[in-house]
Amino acid sequence: MVGPAYAFYPFFAELIGNGASIGVIAVTITAWSIKIQWLPFALSILDIKFFCC
Repeated sequence: MVGPAYAFYPFFAELIGNGASIGVIAVTITAWSIKIQWLPFALSILDIKFFCC
């Protein structure tokens, strides 16, 4: 998903309306927020213990 978060509020409302739980919405938002290009930077700041788990 590309774009600002507020653009997807109707999408999330539709998912909830079709029976998706709040947990599914939370996982979708979390997965959407992970940026691959930031992983090396995060690894350089955080210990591997916090990075992987």
